Amino acid sequence: MEKIENRVIHCPFVSDSDNLVKNLERTFLKGTLKTRTLVNKGVIAILFNRAPSASHRFYEQLLPRLHSKSPPFILAQEHVKRLDARYAGELRVDRTIEQLPNETLYLKDVQLEVNGENFQLDGILFTKTSMLLLEMKNMIGTLHIEPNTHQFTRTLATGQTEGMKNPLDQLARNATCIRQLLKNYHLHIPVHELLIFSNTQSLLTKSFHTDGIVHLYGLPAKWETFLDRNKTQFWDAKLPPIEQSGKNFASEILPSEKELNLVEIEELLKKYQTPAKRFIPYNYAEIKPHIRKGVLCKCGATLHFKNSLWRCQRCGYKGKNDHLGALEAYRVLFSDEITTKEWMEFSGMTDVSTAKRMLSRVPYLEVISRNRYQRYKIRDVRENS
Repeated sequence: MEKIENRVIHCPFVSDSDNLVKNLERTFLKGTLKTRTLVNKGVIAILFNRAPSASHRFYEQLLPRLHSKSPPFILAQEHVKRLDARYAGELRVDRTIEQLPNETLYLKDVQLEVNGENFQLDGILFTKTSMLLLEMKNMIGTLHIEPNTHQFTRTLATGQTEGMKNPLDQLARNATCIRQLLKNYHLHIPVHELLIFSNTQSLLTKSFHTDGIVHLYGLPAKWETFLDRNKTQFWDAKLPPIEQSGKNFASEILPSEKELNLVEIEELLKKYQTPAKRFIPYNYAEIKPHIRKGVLCKCGATLHFKNSLWRCQRCGYKGKNDHLGALEAYRVLFSDEITTKEWMEFSGMTDVSTAKRMLSRVPYLEVISRNRYQRYKIRDVRENS
């Protein structure tokens, strides 16, 4: 696999691949995440870097700011462990998809808004004739779906059986939203759904033996089957065959010589793309009093600012830019706005002039009001990475 750095690329089914990367980067993710362009067996796949979810980032920032004996610590620790495993599972799926043959456009971690409702998709695969919505689950145990009631259960190695939300229902809701979005644009693009279980310890019972469900190990074979079936028919029987559609993916999005219509895609994504919202857990009011303030050292102690350096009295560490990580923690845990006074209270700094000067030099802070204690907007650090 060869990595292309300059983005001047050719894709067999995209007329202007470089322009496509820029359009998708600007409209789908507003340029907040960098793109990677890969060549696999001569075929281009345009990919966006996957990032941890808002809830994942919240608990990662929260855990080191909780005392180990505080009530929320154990729960936060469990959340981090579970979210780490889920994120690792999503990355495993990404790596497998990057190796898939044939002409494919892959978008990761898609967040949209349709009719006032926000929804998130783990991924979307575009082919020449259709789109495939992906839902990824990293579950351990023997999994079973009751066909009549749609009840989803998991049996652990201990023998304990527990009911869980049915991921197929969530995927179906997402598909409904996507179809509504396409309908708003009068685009009859076949939309299919695939639930992928990424954990090696996921045991799927016979109740999962349908076209729309697969274990990660079976994904390459499932992909080949999907492509073969889409030559003549679609998995979703509700959609008409492509030759019967008045306006369809082949004729509208790929209007001539199988070239992707960038204008239609750009307008569609620009209208409905929405940034991820800050995560606030349901028990935030109980957690907040236990959150430690301050600029923290890796050893766990609180750093103090003296003579232009952050200093740790416990381990002797000295550093210049540790306040950047503390500002990100403040954004994730408290608010995406901060005043000079609030920063001084959070960091322990005592000199107003020094605090103002420090904040004025942070590249991802934007002044939104000017007075003695200026107010800043803290942008996501990923926008500047």
